[in-house]
Amino acid sequence: DSWVAGCEAQGVAPLALLASAPQSAWSINMGTPPIDAIADYARMAALRYQDRVLLWQSGNEVDTFSAGLCWGFDEYQGELAGRIHRAVEDAILSVSPRSIVIAPSVQSIWLTGHGLQTLAGMVRGYGGLPRHVAVHVYTDGGRTEQDISKALHRTWGALESAGKTGDAGVQLWATEVGVTGFSGLSDQAQGRWLRAALRACSAGAVSHFLHYNFDHGSQAG
Repeated sequence: DSWVAGCEAQGVAPLALLASAPQSAWSINMGTPPIDAIADYARMAALRYQDRVLLWQSGNEVDTFSAGLCWGFDEYQGELAGRIHRAVEDAILSVSPRSIVIAPSVQSIWLTGHGLQTLAGMVRGYGGLPRHVAVHVYTDGGRTEQDISKALHRTWGALESAGKTGDAGVQLWATEVGVTGFSGLSDQAQGRWLRAALRACSAGAVSHFLHYNFDHGSQAG
């Protein structure tokens, strides 16, 4: 409640990430999570924050092992993520029809091999390509606008391989944009990088740019 109130006080629209909540439903030790329980949690959360929280995301970094769904990366795990997203989306929209529910994020640097398999599984589990897809755009060391553009093109290419983005009217949300392999960047360097990222995301048909990260943990909205 205090987090939502704090966002309201600053005039910021919060995006609520439901990954790992409730913990009892998402526990790695439980194997396949009870999708109904996760959907019920999402529905109750949407009811509690109706008209105060209209942006929701059903998972985090579905194509990595260490974050978000935490069950590993392959087509089965991706399909499970897609089924969860469908259930969460239906649950939230049933009580808050003005809400936007964003699919679990994928990482641009992982969109080869197992990452593509996971994405294909998510599309199959959801029953198509979700309308709203989140991406974490990391350049794997490069810090120029061209490096960012390449990462975005890789993301769109992966989505095109999983479903026709143009026909589906997919909106891409850059919920994390950052540089790997660099730390301790000065404020000026971060500002230059942020401007380059904004230009690249605008040119890359990204609908929404939310924040950027650097390895040493600095963030800005």
